[in-house]
Amino acid sequence: MTTRRQIVRTIFLAVSAFLLFASFADAQKNAPDATEQTMQILLSGNGSQLIQKPIVLSRVTVQGKSSGKNTHAKDLGQAYVPAFWVGPNSNRRVLVVIPNGLVPVNMNNDTASVNPGDTVNITGTVRKAPDPTQLEAVYHLSKQDISVVQREGVIVKASAIDVHGPRH
Repeated sequence: MTTRRQIVRTIFLAVSAFLLFASFADAQKNAPDATEQTMQILLSGNGSQLIQKPIVLSRVTVQGKSSGKNTHAKDLGQAYVPAFWVGPNSNRRVLVVIPNGLVPVNMNNDTASVNPGDTVNITGTVRKAPDPTQLEAVYHLSKQDISVVQREGVIVKASAIDVHGPRH
C-alpha cells in the first residue's frame, strides 16, 4: 500500500511540476521583456519617469543616424556629438547619443560602426531632452528629428554599445 501511495504521489508531483513549468513558460512567452517595456515607456512620451535611471536595451534596431547639417557647434563652444536612432521602425524611435570617448564595439570587442539596420545592445542612462538649439548644434539634428526628440522628451546617453550587425 505504501508503494502505491508513493507512486501516486510521485506521479501527482511530476504532473504538478510539469503544469507549473508549462504555465510559467507560457507566461514568459506572452510577457514583454525588459527592453520592450523600456522602449514602450520611452516612446510613449512617459520617458521622464526614467530620467537619470540606468537602462539596458537589448537587440534594438538602429533606424538611422543624426541627419541634419549644422556648423554652429563651435560657435556655441561645443563639439559635435554623434547620435543615432533606435526603435521598432523609423516612425517610433528614440535618440541615443555617443559621448566623447565611447567607442561602439562588435562581438569580438573590435571597434565597430553603427549603421541603419544593425541590431545593438545599449547600456546607458535616460536624460531629459536638450533644448532645440543644442539638439541642432551638438547632435546635428534636422528640424524634423528635433520635433521627434521634443515629443519623446528624453534621449539615451550611452555608456556601452555592442553592435551585432544587420538584423536577420
